[in-house]
Amino acid sequence: MTILKQHVFCRLQLYAPSKLETTIIYRFSKHCIIRSADRYDLNDCEEINVDKLIVVGLGGALGAIARFWLGGWISSKFPMQFPLGTFVINVTGSFIIGFVITLMSQQLTIHPYWRLLIAVGFIGAYTTFSTFEYETMKLLEEGNILSAALNVGLSVIIGFIAVWLGVVAARKLYIPHEITLNLQTVIAKLGRMDSDNGDK
Repeated sequence: MTILKQHVFCRLQLYAPSKLETTIIYRFSKHCIIRSADRYDLNDCEEINVDKLIVVGLGGALGAIARFWLGGWISSKFPMQFPLGTFVINVTGSFIIGFVITLMSQQLTIHPYWRLLIAVGFIGAYTTFSTFEYETMKLLEEGNILSAALNVGLSVIIGFIAVWLGVVAARKLYIPHEITLNLQTVIAKLGRMDSDNGDK
């Protein structure tokens, strides 16, 4: 195996003279994936923003914890055959994503990482389509056809209504102009700090 190096933290693994296997290259100043299959130019790479991965991961962790806690609390307080915990989680998640995305895209000018944190990370881990499908299948296997039909129908219809309510609520929300200006000032300062760190 031939190993090519650029600086001390960058490594390519060449398994055959004419084929470069896809590998992640780590370096303090740059993270990239080599995609070329017939050459190994160290500059021929696609940049990976590790900060985005961290933000999404953090949001996902918080969303999973919230889902675990709320689902358990609902199941203990309202024991029933109908999967109420999953239903409530998916409906509230639908409202939150409609509210947050509309708020961020139409009402506030904020850093795009907030969308990654909440809409992609938190809501992605908080809501659960797979659990909804599995619980519906279990209801059918147990002969609870009515509960299964209600689970599907109510989840789709009320989930859609929840998204719509979230969008409407965000559009109706009054955001003082001063708050928007302050947020823009903070974002501008953060951008300058990132630029200064990149130059170093």
